[in-house]
Amino acid sequence: TTADASAGTASLRSLGTTSVKAAAGNHTHTISAVGNSEAAGTANIGDDSGVDVTIATVSRSAATSTNAIVVIGAYDSALSNGNVLYKIFQATTALASETLTGAGGTGRAIHTQIAVFLPASTSSIAYKLTMSPANVAANNQSNFGTIRVLEVTI
Repeated sequence: TTADASAGTASLRSLGTTSVKAAAGNHTHTISAVGNSEAAGTANIGDDSGVDVTIATVSRSAATSTNAIVVIGAYDSALSNGNVLYKIFQATTALASETLTGAGGTGRAIHTQIAVFLPASTSSIAYKLTMSPANVAANNQSNFGTIRVLEVTI
């Protein structure tokens, strides 16, 4: 059996730091932020169930397509009543979603959604946080939120 064959070729690997070696299980990665973009907003949810209303939008260009992108959406969940569907989008693709049920006027509570992925390119991409009423009890409520896009190296 061959050991330490060229990168991309299946073989046994000895421990090391070159492209044909395997990393030790206890090796470390240092995560560092390359940059971030953030936006906040407030919107009225409207009364059309299934229609996404944008709370906040931010655009970001990745420095390289090998850096990880972390998208964080945070929003107030103290709804008076009804069910509201929150989503994080990358362009037109939903990355994460959550349906919250109104708590009848309880105190403020901030919810977050997080999506992590590798970008397909370094082009500028719009990210947005949206909400839509999931039932008529949620119609015409105003809500606020923020969206943050963080680029990191690992």
